[in-house]
Amino acid sequence: MPFQQKGDYSELLVNWSNNNVYNIMNKYNVLIIAGILVLVCTSCITSVKPEPNTPFFAKGLKHTLGPNPALVPGDLGSWDDRVLESGDCFKDGDTYYWFYHAHSSWDKVSYQIGVATSGSPLGPWNKYEGNPILKVSEKSHETYCVACPMVVKDGDKYYMIYLSAGDSPVGWGWSVSLASADHPLGPWTKSDKNPILVHQHMGYPGGLVKVKDKWYMFGTEPSEVHPDYGRMYVATADILEGPWEVREEPALSEGPRGSWDEGTFSEFEVQYFNGLFHAFYGGSQFPEIKDSTDRKEARKKRLRVREGIGYAYSEDGYNFTKYEGNPVVPYQEVPNCAAMAEVHFLIEYPRIYCYHTLRYLESPDEENEAWFEQSWVEHLGTQVLEDKLE
Repeated sequence: MPFQQKGDYSELLVNWSNNNVYNIMNKYNVLIIAGILVLVCTSCITSVKPEPNTPFFAKGLKHTLGPNPALVPGDLGSWDDRVLESGDCFKDGDTYYWFYHAHSSWDKVSYQIGVATSGSPLGPWNKYEGNPILKVSEKSHETYCVACPMVVKDGDKYYMIYLSAGDSPVGWGWSVSLASADHPLGPWTKSDKNPILVHQHMGYPGGLVKVKDKWYMFGTEPSEVHPDYGRMYVATADILEGPWEVREEPALSEGPRGSWDEGTFSEFEVQYFNGLFHAFYGGSQFPEIKDSTDRKEARKKRLRVREGIGYAYSEDGYNFTKYEGNPVVPYQEVPNCAAMAEVHFLIEYPRIYCYHTLRYLESPDEENEAWFEQSWVEHLGTQVLEDKLE
């Protein structure tokens, strides 16, 4: 799929330079001017904050297409040559780390976890040569897959929670596990207390935040409403290893029948910023699947899922309010997009960068059309949202 962009900020800076800088070259040093521009732009982005306890987009928002696709599967025969699905994007120092899970067309193992790095929130992204950084193991709780990575830094240590799936004596095959590292690229060491949380509600972890010495973990229950889609739940603990207390009531539920998010959520992320919990999530709209008695028909309906990006906020982390202007990114605004799933985000206020799995309406160029017809093609995509301050 060709590079798509609607309002590229770097292009605006280049255009300004072409029209103005060279007209005054005899008077000023171009490098000095460029440095000033960078400092000014950086200051504007990092020093501005909304009023405390204020939701994003109180005065509206601007949506800009990021590079789509931003990451694609590797060459045939590589560990990630089939599909990529988004995990957390994490900034440490001057480097951005985009974690994702993927699987291959040849290995019987399902998803494993990799990472790509960049010096910019919009790439270009370079896959780490040591991928996959987290693999399945022979332990019963993760023989099938490891996926949905979410990374935080606490003190001098980096922690990752992730979906672990395998055999389970409790009636479902998923759990949440923990790994730690001294660097975002690893090596990552799995906790000897894994899995740290086994609960039906917490299958696809999407958020991990620490507020006033309490840990909040957010996740969706797989296939609670439709295959792969469920409501958002929250669990709390004093330490990452647990014990975790899961709240039985959902923190966020689907919209009414016929709404853009009637089919609940694929995945999301929650962050705590400026006095509020903020969530960006993939909300789905697609035909009733559970009503289908024919498995083939149900599968066809599942492949036609339509999914945009929504925003919600909370004061306590237990009860979220949806933004009245949702979806903040309708799938119709992204060329050839059927769904933006597994949504994560990064705040560089007033801009919010959304990272997601990208599925297509039509098979993109240079992709295997048979794969697209049989299931779908999944790449990684980005969107930019900007909070209007006036």
